[in-house]
Amino acid sequence: AVQTWLESQPQCLLIVSTADEYSDDVQNDIEGFLIKKLAHQTRCAHTEAFRTRWQRRFRGWGENPDPENVRVALFIDGLNQASYINWRRRLDSLATTLLDLGGQLIITTRANHFARFRNALANIANRVLVPDWTEAELTALLVDRGVQADALSADVFGTLRNPRILSMALDLLDAKDI
Repeated sequence: AVQTWLESQPQCLLIVSTADEYSDDVQNDIEGFLIKKLAHQTRCAHTEAFRTRWQRRFRGWGENPDPENVRVALFIDGLNQASYINWRRRLDSLATTLLDLGGQLIITTRANHFARFRNALANIANRVLVPDWTEAELTALLVDRGVQADALSADVFGTLRNPRILSMALDLLDAKDI
């Protein structure tokens, strides 16, 4: 999702969240949650002035909810990792709030988790399945990073076929944390 956002023109405002950050308080004040995330991501103090400025901007966006391009996207990663949350009930209100702002909701979850609630969602427009890397693709990616694929155990190699896991592993490798 982030790579696609980086390549888009014009870029919208991208708010990134993990599923476990979503609580009952968020459900009751979605715009407040978005503003808190904006403050955190921009390293701005979450002051009353900051909040008022974003509330004013959201109000303006709400008066013109159909812009030519998406204004803001909320990316919630790993819904399946917060399976205690009733996503069926909550995603539609999130998507509706974002649509009212000229925005878009983007979620990631495992296919089997999504199957539990997808038929109950009114606002899901596009579903994108991300397949695992093939052995040849993964081997080429690892070789490009200086990793000998044949030196990895079969379990590690199999786990790295998951694009999300591979991305995290490569980030750690780049940071020299592994």
